[in-house]
Parts: sequence; structure tokens; C-alpha cells
Amino acid sequence: PGDADPEPLTIEQIAKTRREQIMNQGGTPYQKAFAPVAGLANRLVTHLENIFQKNSRPRDIGYFKRGKRPDVKRYMKLQGEGGVREDYMLRRSQKTKRRYKVTLLLDESGSMEEFRLQAIRSGVLLLDSLTRLQIDVEVIGFSDSAIIHKEFAAPLTAAAKDKLIADLQSAIGKGGT
Repeated sequence: PGDADPEPLTIEQIAKTRREQIMNQGGTPYQKAFAPVAGLANRLVTHLENIFQKNSRPRDIGYFKRGKRPDVKRYMKLQGEGGVREDYMLRRSQKTKRRYKVTLLLDESGSMEEFRLQAIRSGVLLLDSLTRLQIDVEVIGFSDSAIIHKEFAAPLTAAAKDKLIADLQSAIGKGGT
């Protein structure tokens, strides 16, 4: 008798509830900054892989008595000299991993106050993508003076990520330029 069925939820109410859950969802400051750009991370990593090629191309080096293919110019020259030497073969060098270091410069001047959130998200997206590619990154903020937020050698642990976000949130938009 007094038990009425509750009103069905509208799509707007469901969407609003879900947005509130996402916004209030627990997590570290880094996770909260990364969540809105997480969908872009894989695509960015793919593009960056093409830019920062993983390995250098192998090339032919020489000169050896045995190898993969002959250096024809050297062979002809040696034959013209009487063919005494037999070191005209080339070998393929091994692929070597290239080492990259990237410095991320963030404008922390007063004019960046209204773009603080976008700057932090962009920095987090790039930092995460480069870290996934095992590229060493340092983060430097500048306004009146430069501030190093993360050095090259410093490991990017969960605590370091949270400290970086806290530093950026307090610094971006507070500079005097």
C-alpha cells in the first residue's frame, strides 16, 4: 500500500552520477591528472616511437677476410695492386639502442594561470609516454627563474609523480613574467 516504485532514472541523472563518481574517485594527484588524457597515451606512444626510432640501422663495416658481402671498389683496387691483400669483405654491424634525453620546459608565468590544468595534463601525458618508451626526462619550470621539478637521473616513482604534480599545481600561473 505505501510502497511506491521509485521513479526510473533518466539518462541525464545517470550521466551526472557517473561524472560525480569519476570526479570524487580516490586516487593519487598524478592519477587524477592522468585520467582525462589516458585515452591519448597509447596513440602518443605510437607516434613517438616513430620519431624516436628504437634502434639505429645496422651498417656495413669492414674490412675483413671473411664477411657478408664484398666491397667491390676495394676489391678492384686491391686487384690492381697485385691482389696481395684479401681484406675486402664487409660485415654487418649490430643494432645499437639509441639513448635519448628530453627536457620538458613548462611556462609557469602568470599568464598561464587560466591554462594551468591543460599544462599539467599535457605535461603528464608527455612524461608518461616518454617514460613508457624508456626515454629519460627532466622537467623544468620557468618564469622569473628556472626551477628543476625532476632531474634526469631521478626515478619516476609514484611518490615522485605525486610530488611533481603538487609542485606544478603550486607553481604554474604564479610566476612574474
